[in-house]
Amino acid sequence: MKKIFDFPRTCFAFVIAMQTAFLINSRALWFSDEIRYANAYSNLTSMGKWVVLYLNGDPYPDKPPFYFWTVYIVQSISNLDIPSAMFLASAVTGFLYLLAHYYFSMTVTQDKKISLISGMILLSNFYFMGLLNYIRMDILFSALIILSFTFMYKFIMSSSPKYVYISYIVASFAALTKGPLACVLPVMFYFFAVIIFRQYRMLLNKHFYIGMAVTMVPILGWLLAIIAIEGYDFLADLIYTQVYKRAVDTWHHAEPFYYYTYALSLAWLPWVLIIFTSGFRELKDLSAGFFKRGRGEKYVIIAIVSTFVLLSMLSGKIAIYTLPIFSPIAIYFAWLFLRTNRRRVFWKAVSILFVLLAVVILFINFVPEVPPEVSGNIITGFASLIAAGFIWRISEKEALSSLLSFVLIITLFFNVMGLKLIPSLDIIMSPKKQATLMKEYIAEGYKPVAYKVYSGLYTFYAGSNVYETKDLNEVGEMLVSDKKIVVGMAEKHWRRWEERPEGMKIVDSQWVAGREYLLLLNK
Repeated sequence: MKKIFDFPRTCFAFVIAMQTAFLINSRALWFSDEIRYANAYSNLTSMGKWVVLYLNGDPYPDKPPFYFWTVYIVQSISNLDIPSAMFLASAVTGFLYLLAHYYFSMTVTQDKKISLISGMILLSNFYFMGLLNYIRMDILFSALIILSFTFMYKFIMSSSPKYVYISYIVASFAALTKGPLACVLPVMFYFFAVIIFRQYRMLLNKHFYIGMAVTMVPILGWLLAIIAIEGYDFLADLIYTQVYKRAVDTWHHAEPFYYYTYALSLAWLPWVLIIFTSGFRELKDLSAGFFKRGRGEKYVIIAIVSTFVLLSMLSGKIAIYTLPIFSPIAIYFAWLFLRTNRRRVFWKAVSILFVLLAVVILFINFVPEVPPEVSGNIITGFASLIAAGFIWRISEKEALSSLLSFVLIITLFFNVMGLKLIPSLDIIMSPKKQATLMKEYIAEGYKPVAYKVYSGLYTFYAGSNVYETKDLNEVGEMLVSDKKIVVGMAEKHWRRWEERPEGMKIVDSQWVAGREYLLLLNK
C-alpha cells in the first residue's frame, strides 16, 4: 500500500481515467455553457477565429481563446469529434489540475502523504468529479492559478526573482483562459502573506512590480490583436461589460457577499462533513496544529483566505469560481482526515449521506417539474444504497485504506449515475431536441429566428446561425411575410404576446433549465 506514494501522478491519472473514460459524450451538451462553447470552438476551427471567438456568427467577447486552443490540441491528437474532444479536454485539464495541486502541496508541505491523500480527496469530491465531465475552462484556469501561487510562494521564501516572473507569466496565461482576475489572485496572495508575516520590506521588492508589467505582455498582445481584428470600440465594450460590470455591478449571477460560505459547503460534499463530525474542540486543536506545523501550512491558509476575500468582494459569484482554492482546502482536509479521532463517525456520516441521496434519486420522478423521460433513477438509487453499505464497512479501516476504498466506491457509483441517470436529464438540461428539430426545418427552407433567448441556445445543434432579436415587432413582421420562418422563444413571451399573428403553429415544447421554450412555424 505504501508504494502508492511513489507513483502519485500515475494514481491520479488512473482515477481520472476511470471517472471519465466511459462517460465521454454519453450525454448531450447542456445549457448554457456547453452548447455555447461548442459553437465557439466550431467557429474557431471552421472559420479560423483563433483570437476573437465567434458565437452564432457574431464576436463572442465573454471568453479569451487559450482554453479553446487547448481543446484544439486535444482534438488534433485524439481525432475525436467536437463534443467528444471537448469532454476529453475536461479530463485532460483535470489531470493538469491534479499535477499542479501535487506540486503546490509538495512545495508548501513537503509531505508525500498529505499531497497524495489531498489529491484523492479532490477526486472523491462530488463537485470536482462532475467538473471532470463538464465542458468549461475553469479547471485549466484554476490549475494555472495554483501554479502561480506555488511560484509566488517560492519567491516569498527564497527572494529569487525568477520565481516571481514565472508566477506572473503563468498568471497571464490564466488570464488568457478566463479573464483578468487571474492577475489579481497571486497579487492578493502576496500582499496577505507579507503583511501577515510582517515582511514589509518585500512590499518594496522591485521584481514584484516589474513582474506585473511582464504579466501584461501576453495579455497586451491579445488585446492589440483584438483591436486589429475587431476594432477599438469592440475592445472598449469588452472591457466595460466583461471586466468592469462583472466585477462591480453584474447582471448575471449577482449574489450577496456571504454567498461562498454556503456555496463552498455544498460544493465540498461529502468531505465538508469532516468539519461537522470532528467536534468543535478537536477541530479547533487540529486547525491550530495545522497552522503551527510550518510556514508552508500557513501559506495554505493564506491562499484560501486571500482568494475567498477577493471573490466575495466581486459582484458576480458562482461556486465554480472557487476552484483555485479547492487545492489548498483539500490539503487542509487531508490534515484533518489523518489526525481526527472521529474518522469512523465521518465515514458513517458519509454513508448516511449516500442513503439520503438514494432516497432523492429513487423518488425523483415524483417531482412535478421532472418529466417522465427521466429514467435510470431506480438502478442509480440502489447503487447509492449499495455504496452506502460499503462506506459504512470501510469506517473500520485505517486512514489510507479507507480513503482508497472510498475513491473506488464513489468512482463506481459515479459511472452508474453517469451512464444510467445523467443522460436521461438531457430532456430538461439540453436544447438538443428542439434545436435538432429546428435543423430539420432549416433543411426544408425555413429561416431560423430566436426571440429573447440566451445567445447561441440553438446554434450548435441546429447546425446553422440563428437570427436572434429582442424586438417582438420585428418577429411579427417576419412571421406575416412570404418567407417560411421557424421561431424559438420562451413560452412566457408567447403567452404575453397580445398581438401575435394568426395561423402560428406550435410544433414543439421543451422545458430547459427552468424555462419552457416553444418552436413555432408560420407556414
